[in-house]
Amino acid sequence: MNSSVDAPTRPDLAAAGTFQIGQVIAVLGVLIAIAFISFYPTLRAPLTPLDGPTVGNNFFLVGLEGLERAWRGIFPSPDLYPLSEYRPVTHTSLWIDFAISSRLLGDSTLSYHMTGVLLHAFNGGLLFMLLKKLSVPGALLASILFVAHPLQTQAVAWVFARGYPLAMLFSLLATFPFLRWAGAIPSADADRTGTEIAPIAKTGASQIFTLPEEPWKLIAISLVLFTAAMLAHPAAICVPFAWLVITWWKTTTLAPKVAIAAVAYLLPAVALVILSVTMSLDRADLNAGIDPGRYDLVEASNGGPPAEAVARLGVAGAALLKYTQLFFIPFDLMPDHPRFNVTGPIRIVGLLT
Repeated sequence: MNSSVDAPTRPDLAAAGTFQIGQVIAVLGVLIAIAFISFYPTLRAPLTPLDGPTVGNNFFLVGLEGLERAWRGIFPSPDLYPLSEYRPVTHTSLWIDFAISSRLLGDSTLSYHMTGVLLHAFNGGLLFMLLKKLSVPGALLASILFVAHPLQTQAVAWVFARGYPLAMLFSLLATFPFLRWAGAIPSADADRTGTEIAPIAKTGASQIFTLPEEPWKLIAISLVLFTAAMLAHPAAICVPFAWLVITWWKTTTLAPKVAIAAVAYLLPAVALVILSVTMSLDRADLNAGIDPGRYDLVEASNGGPPAEAVARLGVAGAALLKYTQLFFIPFDLMPDHPRFNVTGPIRIVGLLT
């Protein structure tokens, strides 16, 4: 068969990897509605014991000075940092929520919980767009399951866990330019083989956003967004590994420049993780309301930091098994895990019917 016949020259194929504004707004509206229905019981929930040090007793949420110290207080020495962990992006998000809560809502926790639900819904929308870009079938269903699954309750409802959805938000945003640069996501004006196709503008569709074509701009945007993800939560360090897997899957090869770029991303990420672990193990500031014994899984007299590191690995392994089980059987098996409360959705459905 003539290869020119198979070339994607039709406008509808040209638009396959793009998003119309109306489509994105509709999907995002559905995901926001599902998120609020699923997590409605948490909107008026009080702070948990772990949320207290993060919000209730955190004096650095007040005023511009507290925000400045959250960002610049790590210099010249981490020992002088006023908080137990260096996550300034997460702190900024909580700082904004505190301002809204204290000035507009009368010290209510509603702002914190609504922000958590909205972040979760936006992450679902970005997941949908990424899966569509990668031509994965069932993108909408996957994003709906992600938003509604009970396993997400902790990340959405606990203010203490705000760093997780924030890190995911910036990680997903960083994924688009990196995969475009790596060739895993084709540009809007060319297919995977570089064949020119009809411009999207000729189809009459409005795109929700357009990435630049210059490689250095794609890398710069991705690096800035990934850094923001790491400054929200060090768990984002796993993202470059996912980029390598996706690039290998979509291009059937892994160019040396892609591997080198991923390693370059990991170097500052590892430094931030080491800084975070060191700060959480060695110190906590009582002025910020942090319990200094919260992270002490093994006392220093029983082995010191090496023994505590081993204990942390054991706890992490148990947590992995726990959350794997909860993904398939979402029931409350431990007292510290919030139960998925279906009374909210039942009440809303009852009102609608």
